[in-house]
Amino acid sequence: MIWTRIFRGGCKWAGFKMGLALAAQHLGTGDRPGVMIHCTLTHGGVMKGLAAALPGHRWLAPDLPSHGQSADWPPGAPGLQRVSSEGVAALMDGPADVVGHSFGATVALRLAVLRPDLVRSLVLIEPVYGAVARIDAPDVAAIHEVQALPMMQAILRGEMDLAAQLFTRDWGLGRPWDGLPEPARARMAAQMPFVASSSAEIYDDSAGLLLSGALTALKIPVLVLEGGDTAARHPVMRVICKGLAARIPGARHALIDGAGHMAPLTHPDATAALIRDHLAVATA
Repeated sequence: MIWTRIFRGGCKWAGFKMGLALAAQHLGTGDRPGVMIHCTLTHGGVMKGLAAALPGHRWLAPDLPSHGQSADWPPGAPGLQRVSSEGVAALMDGPADVVGHSFGATVALRLAVLRPDLVRSLVLIEPVYGAVARIDAPDVAAIHEVQALPMMQAILRGEMDLAAQLFTRDWGLGRPWDGLPEPARARMAAQMPFVASSSAEIYDDSAGLLLSGALTALKIPVLVLEGGDTAARHPVMRVICKGLAARIPGARHALIDGAGHMAPLTHPDATAALIRDHLAVATA
């Protein structure tokens, strides 16, 4: 895969020969380089609250494929997590502190494995790496996947409005679907094939991150964050967070008090406080 780098309108872009492009913006004006990778159905700009709470950095905030200003990912095409991590790497100028949320956290983890030279430290906020649960707690994983089945079936039937409604009900900010502006609902519905395109990498571990020893080989400070209230609704997330922390040497698992899955957006200050403590130890 051949990546090129160009600049447009103050944003940095990376594209490859299939025509996909990743757009990005910078958040903050600090001296220390960082990267923030957003969750599914949002864009890099939603990390601005968390970035503002961590003012010592200049954060690169890319838009993942099919999100924000980035080009669409072909529906059903494999390798989305890999291409996303390679796209982020192409935008980076050197080592940085990397923060990822939800699917973006799985991209951040893949980036650390593929390009350890670019990741100085790593924060994974509720990474949706379902393959961890399949190995560590198959019963919990099975319950989670049964709960997610109506959403996945809606995608396969092409009922993207219904799929987006179910997805945001389970993993969103808790806003009623009918109360969202029509353009927002249409945008999220159009992004739902993205969810299906990433399933092999996050549920089947098709990249082999868990069984290959790739995580054991990581030599960077890693913090795995979980919303303190998430496990009550999604027990699978506790299994995933603790499982990843156990596999990465020296990694820590911590809870964000009072927060759910969307902690970077709903609890940016509390999330940032834990990240600051992590970075203080990482740079000591």
